[in-house]
Amino acid sequence: MLSPTPSQHRSALSSQRYVVKALALGARAVMIGRAYLWGLSANGQACVENGLDILRSGIDSAVLGLGHSSIHDLTPGDLLIPPGFDRGLSALSAARRDAPVPFS
Repeated sequence: MLSPTPSQHRSALSSQRYVVKALALGARAVMIGRAYLWGLSANGQACVENGLDILRSGIDSAVLGLGHSSIHDLTPGDLLIPPGFDRGLSALSAARRDAPVPFS
């Protein structure tokens, strides 16, 4: 079962599909990485605005492709999650507890 705890996700690749997946899994915020900085250094504000427009249109297309009109309508049911892929927080906590502690 997926965790009902609100979370934030960082999308290192700044891809629309990762943003949509994170939102469907319950994220309240998704960090888009450094792409806006690359645009800012390349051509200033206009390039940043263009990049954000592209990201937004891709998110809109993905949401519409799933049959929804808003990101607020996304649910984990919109994703194909292989059986056993979601181990839950208890497995993560156990893995951290059993992991060796560096420099101890």
